[in-house]
Amino acid sequence: MMRFLIAAMMMFVVFNLKGQEIGDVDVPATPIEETYIVVQDMPEYPGGDEARVKFIYHNLQYPSDAKAKRIQGTVFVTFVIDTAGNVRDAEILKGMGYGCDEEALRVVRLMPRWNPGKQSGKAVRVQFNMAIKFSL
Repeated sequence: MMRFLIAAMMMFVVFNLKGQEIGDVDVPATPIEETYIVVQDMPEYPGGDEARVKFIYHNLQYPSDAKAKRIQGTVFVTFVIDTAGNVRDAEILKGMGYGCDEEALRVVRLMPRWNPGKQSGKAVRVQFNMAIKFSL
């Protein structure tokens, strides 16, 4: 039964991606924008790494639960810088709990527009990973 459901879902996705007609609805094919990990010109925070560190330092609020329990550590966040330089799809790669994961995501999503990454002179989506350290 589970194999049938998975196969049915995969067929639905394939039909959607190819823009084939499903029932009475014609679903147009939409190109999937590739997300790079390494490009010729990596995305850059406005003002560089030093400005990014300052931004995080000034905006990060130590969660009260973590502070009360004297929790320290590093949260690893991944996100995509889109072709316009916006932060998209932020997720925790490795968290530490006690409100620190949510706070790291909040600050990452708060960041201003970056200078987008470029491949062959064209702005492209680039995945970016960042460590945010919580220490008392």
